[in-house]
Amino acid sequence: MVDKFDKWDRKSIVALIQETFGVTLSAVGRRDIWLRDESGAEWWILGGKGYWHAIPREMMDSERVGEPTGQFVIARKLTDSLDVYVGSLQPLIAEKHSLRTRKTAYQFNVDAKRDSMRVVEAPSVVLKKIGTIPHTDSDRESAKNAAKVANLLKSLSPDERDKLLKKWSRKGRDG
Repeated sequence: MVDKFDKWDRKSIVALIQETFGVTLSAVGRRDIWLRDESGAEWWILGGKGYWHAIPREMMDSERVGEPTGQFVIARKLTDSLDVYVGSLQPLIAEKHSLRTRKTAYQFNVDAKRDSMRVVEAPSVVLKKIGTIPHTDSDRESAKNAAKVANLLKSLSPDERDKLLKKWSRKGRDG
């Protein structure tokens, strides 16, 4: 059974995007699915375990100057991995009239084939697979442990951090 898409999944996807595209992403408002890079381009990051997705109306209907720039990302959660697909935001916004509209969101289905994904209701919206992120319990545990170590190091003064790193370095050499 595939678990529900969660914050760990989203953080992993953001890290893959930042590394792959050489960008730094930050949130636009309160939504963790609506990001912007340093050039001002938007990144919409959706994820889930099925084929149905929704985009909040406030994102799709927001005022934009000129052609919309940015990327549309969908992560498809499988039993032991996340497949990540990316495409241009422009065709999605241009085809929004083809999507199902609800009071708070635009809804659509996707169809994934090998290295590409398309939006069923708007076939001109095509995304290309950029990678697969392993997703096992041990992967999650490793990521959590790394985050704990990073937080510990951040909480130390520079002198304390240097002492600790030197101590760990000596232990690594001494076996």
